[in-house]
Amino acid sequence: MQLLTRDRESSVDAVLGGKAHVGVAPLDVMPSDLEAHVLTDVGQMLVVPVDHALAKRRRLELKDLAGLSLIIPPEDRPHRQVLARLLQSAGVPWIVAVEAVGWELTVRFVQIGVGLAVVNAACTLPRGLRGIPIPALPSLRYHAFHRKGAPRNPVVRKLIEDLRHHANDWKTA
Repeated sequence: MQLLTRDRESSVDAVLGGKAHVGVAPLDVMPSDLEAHVLTDVGQMLVVPVDHALAKRRRLELKDLAGLSLIIPPEDRPHRQVLARLLQSAGVPWIVAVEAVGWELTVRFVQIGVGLAVVNAACTLPRGLRGIPIPALPSLRYHAFHRKGAPRNPVVRKLIEDLRHHANDWKTA
């Protein structure tokens, strides 16, 4: 078995195209050619250095992001589009510190002081950073999925079972 790291669209394409047996991603719309299993619901959080003014807060509202320099994905990415739309609707101005793709790179940029970032609450944060929940942002429902009618060998079946069994481990890590 080989692990591939891809975004939502590429994961779905890889499974539908036969390049991957199983995909994991948040799915809003379920392609009819896929069978999916719900794994977990993940909220979103602002990642800040522990010495940042917001670091002591238990949770944030959208207005708390006003004027912040954010590390965000490019304009064509769903996370950027949702965040920009919600901030605009709430009248919250913000600044693009840098565009980055991938949670690890985004968190690393926060760590080195480039800006702050809104990321998936399941992200593991290194020492010196803190994630503060933003309940006003939508949660993401993650699924493990595979092609309908695809042969389900024991390794694939075991992987899906393990993913389902450990889907919420991030909450206690």
